Amino acid sequence: MPTFEETIDKATAWDGHTDNRTTHGIVCKAINSDGTTLLAHASGTTHPSSPSSPAITPSNTFHLASCTKLLTSICALQCVERGLIGLDDPLDAYLPELCALPIITTATASTTNANANASNPDAPETPAFTYRPRSTPLTLRHLLTHTSGLAYAALHPVINAWRAANNGGAGPGAPDAAGDVVRDCSVPFVHEPGEGWTYGTGLDWAGKLVERLNGRPPAAGAGGGGDAGGGEDVTLEAYMSENIWAPLALRDSTFLLAARPDVEARLVATAEKKRGDGGGLQARAEGAAVVLFIQEVWKRAE
Repeated sequence: MPTFEETIDKATAWDGHTDNRTTHGIVCKAINSDGTTLLAHASGTTHPSSPSSPAITPSNTFHLASCTKLLTSICALQCVERGLIGLDDPLDAYLPELCALPIITTATASTTNANANASNPDAPETPAFTYRPRSTPLTLRHLLTHTSGLAYAALHPVINAWRAANNGGAGPGAPDAAGDVVRDCSVPFVHEPGEGWTYGTGLDWAGKLVERLNGRPPAAGAGGGGDAGGGEDVTLEAYMSENIWAPLALRDSTFLLAARPDVEARLVATAEKKRGDGGGLQARAEGAAVVLFIQEVWKRAE
């Protein structure tokens, strides 16, 4: 029977010809409750495109992808702990852009061609969508537990169709590397908050809430209305750095790779399975997610 390490090595093995890899690289470590290392192993490469890519090691950095949601949840719960907001407080005053969105109720694929006209009779059909107002208050608890009614386009056909019809289908419904949550995550709800479980962008909006709850106060003596003299939102990067990464000595964690070339230089590429008969792996671009130096996390557990 193969050992655990041999199983990992087989999953990442590739000679450059037939690509049967499960993944291109794995770094793992098991640490006992007393800090004793039970297992430590690294196998594979830092990029899926070539077997001659640099070997993966614990010194590499990794995209956390949706594991970023855990860090965002900690940030949000810190805000609750500090009395900045309650788990069941309505969010209308904090996230008005989100709370103004309706619930989408129907997407009819076969409709009268809304784009067709005398000069363009062959224009593609546009789905017809119907909406209704949301009647249940939206809360932080809903955002943190995926019960808000917000959905990822890649996982929900109606939202996927809505995005394609309204903005060219730009992305899967999650923020891009710039992290513009309001722009990229303003899509209709698919059900009332609390009436179902739907994996989606609730934690992205929770991150925006953290930024706004910790915004700087207006400058002293500032006058006028609107935003004149007002403060600025604290970025989620800055909040995590001060409240999570610095206390834990996670010095190489960041959202902003462009500002951390030292972190980017050690980054392991994210991969996905190729479509079609050829199979194999290919690199995939990541959206707004934390990049983390896993060895720093291990040190905290030892």
